[in-house]
Amino acid sequence: MCKVSVCIPTYQSKEQLLRNSLVALQNQIGIEDYEIIISDDSANDHVKNIVNDYDFKGKLIYTKNKNPLGPQKNWNHLLELCKGEYVKFIFHDDWLSKETSLSEFCKLLDDHPEADFAFTPSLDHFNDGRLKLNAPDEEFMKRFTSNPMELFLENRVGCPSAVIVRRRSITPFATNLKWLVDVEWYMRILKRNPRIIYSDTSLINIGINDQQVTNECIDDEEIQLREHFYIYKEHLQDNPDKKRYLDLLVTLIKRFHIDSFAILRKYTGFSFFTEYKITRAIISNKIKERNR
Repeated sequence: MCKVSVCIPTYQSKEQLLRNSLVALQNQIGIEDYEIIISDDSANDHVKNIVNDYDFKGKLIYTKNKNPLGPQKNWNHLLELCKGEYVKFIFHDDWLSKETSLSEFCKLLDDHPEADFAFTPSLDHFNDGRLKLNAPDEEFMKRFTSNPMELFLENRVGCPSAVIVRRRSITPFATNLKWLVDVEWYMRILKRNPRIIYSDTSLINIGINDQQVTNECIDDEEIQLREHFYIYKEHLQDNPDKKRYLDLLVTLIKRFHIDSFAILRKYTGFSFFTEYKITRAIISNKIKERNR
């Protein structure tokens, strides 16, 4: 078993961004005991040809899926293959920002054997050259460290490239989610062990492009309602703070002007709704629609 498995899921990767990721890994210092696993979900050999340009002295394992698995199943495929004590995802648009990033990520868990989950800020790189630091503020960290389910209200952790996890707490990604798949994954890991380690030093760059899932999902009412209600049902409906989480569901109902229980049942799979706040929000939307 090695110290850390670096997992890189790829699909029709932009050449320069993938090269950024591989070069950054080649330049890592302070750590030798790691493996790199690339699971290629592309239909062509573009990724394979790029990978062949780099020599990781036996540390890199490349696998190509015969039939495309889709993002979440591809990520889970990597989890099945990895053998490291720690698991570090680096999505193909992202790259380590320092020569010591990988060793610093590992040190977060080395120094805290009681914890299985650690993360750092990330620096978003936009196509137009803009940069944006994605970092939680002090108030969020107080809430998050005392109650990891706060992620349902606000994901200030960012994408899995900003996270390192001890493999003993690893659980598969939910394949029925798209928008909140990372949030739900974090929540399940932190249900097993709620200890959270955070360093305010940014160690990862995130490539932001127009094809990312964010742009497909953020205004899709079916995805937003289905996934938020799913997480509420799976993780939060018996939580002592459920009132706050319920308020977010009501906000979504109002945002998308849902005025029918039938529509909400279709989107969420809930057969009936017992929460008064949800009933009131739908009735309010129905009245507004009639008065237009």
